[in-house]
Amino acid sequence: MVVQANKEPDQDIWYVDKGCSNHICGSKSSFSYLNEGLHSTVSFGDCSTVNVMGKSDIKIKTKNGFVETISNVLSVPDLKCNLLSAGQLQEKGYVITIQYEIYDPTRRAIAFVKMSSNRLFLLKIEIFNHV
Repeated sequence: MVVQANKEPDQDIWYVDKGCSNHICGSKSSFSYLNEGLHSTVSFGDCSTVNVMGKSDIKIKTKNGFVETISNVLSVPDLKCNLLSAGQLQEKGYVITIQYEIYDPTRRAIAFVKMSSNRLFLLKIEIFNHV
């Protein structure tokens, strides 16, 4: 993920993240109601952790003008980027048209990736050490 360094966070921007196991929002004002009973931590790929200060639903307006509810969004105050979990959306029946198939330049399939039970898309790669 690339983030512009000196830019103020935009609470309307969400990154669809295949590696994120939960929706995460940094703006408390995005929640109409926040259940602050949940306190835990979230770990990122760089091994850093942040505190979760609650969980609730967020209502969004779709490009067609409909209102949809994104359920079980974690509140992480001051998070610079909002993250939308591709896996969590798929569990709820949403369809995301990202291909999880990897082909070489001759269009020969070299890998297929499915979502695991913890909403991550893991690819086991065997390292070949040519001696």
